Amino acid sequence: MADQPVVLHYQQMEEWLKDRRSVFEKKHKKELKALLEYAPQLSQLVQDIVTHEKMIKKARGMVAECEKVSCEAERTVETVEKKRHQFLVDHNLISNDVTAFDPTLFSQLVDTQIRVSISRITALLVQFTEKFVVSFQQKYDTILSNTIKKSNRASSTFEEHFPWLTRLQAESKLPLGEDTTGALEGEGGGPVEIDWGDAPENVLSDGGNEIVIQWDDADEDVTPIMQDDEDALPPANFRSLSVNIANSRARGSLLGELDAARCFASERLRYENDVFFSDFVTSVDAVLEAARSSMDAEFVRMKEIYRLRDNLEEQVNRFARTIASMHLRKKAHEKKISDLHDELKRLEPHKEELVKQTRGVRDACLVELKKMFPERVVSIVGDINKFVE
Repeated sequence: MADQPVVLHYQQMEEWLKDRRSVFEKKHKKELKALLEYAPQLSQLVQDIVTHEKMIKKARGMVAECEKVSCEAERTVETVEKKRHQFLVDHNLISNDVTAFDPTLFSQLVDTQIRVSISRITALLVQFTEKFVVSFQQKYDTILSNTIKKSNRASSTFEEHFPWLTRLQAESKLPLGEDTTGALEGEGGGPVEIDWGDAPENVLSDGGNEIVIQWDDADEDVTPIMQDDEDALPPANFRSLSVNIANSRARGSLLGELDAARCFASERLRYENDVFFSDFVTSVDAVLEAARSSMDAEFVRMKEIYRLRDNLEEQVNRFARTIASMHLRKKAHEKKISDLHDELKRLEPHKEELVKQTRGVRDACLVELKKMFPERVVSIVGDINKFVE
């Protein structure tokens, strides 16, 4: 028994000493008293170290999670900014080489693009009329000269049936009017078009007039059927273009006449292989596509349909809200990371201090136990040895 080692678990040392108190008090009263003081201290110190380790591990895990969220927020901002940039480029509001977007300039950018789009669509229509309308008028009047009597109010059947195209061709050399390029946001222009919500999604009608042409040889005058006086041609001032495509009624009337002209040309192609009519139909299709379905057409409609403008602004605002939300999330998690680092700066030194104290108490216990068992190997075991070498 003299050479048998004394192995004590640090958590059971106090109980082990108390069980043998009557024996140890006879020869080692002083050592026993010291050990009974050290044993609970040792157990509590190890428990505190374990608690601190858990807190440190949790804090480090939270730091890693916050850093992950912060990085994800930053990536989301980059992604949304790229999407917003492409959205603005696709809508011709900024050029592709612009790297920064100032939301305060959005309204101004839209106003500018509305004017540019009106000018472009008008120029396209004018270019079409200059290229085709005179020749189309001659063929139209020649073909219908023997079947339809023109009225006394027009110099030709074509002018009677296509007053808007006639006006546009006559004024093709004039500049855009002030009402076309300058009036925005209620400063002028035609009446507001009301969307009653019964049109298919993302499809907006240009409204306008339904032109009914009688192709028989009736004696009565043939005139376009208009809905009301507001559909009549605007007065010409001979200084600027009076056909304002920003006005939904004017635009609808003009595009309606193009539809009718295309219908006539298509019918003629059934009876004769005329290259002019073939080119005419192709060109009309291109013009109608641009005037009704292009991005420029969308901005032209914004001149009067303010809901379209609001929808565009809301789409841009959604990008901005997402970006702002991600910035706030990143900032909040960066603040949390900072607080966690402060907490770690407090916990880690405290843990080291606890380890130092534990080592001191354990060594003190070993000294007292050596006095009690001088010829035996004494050791203290347990998870204490994970922290104290």
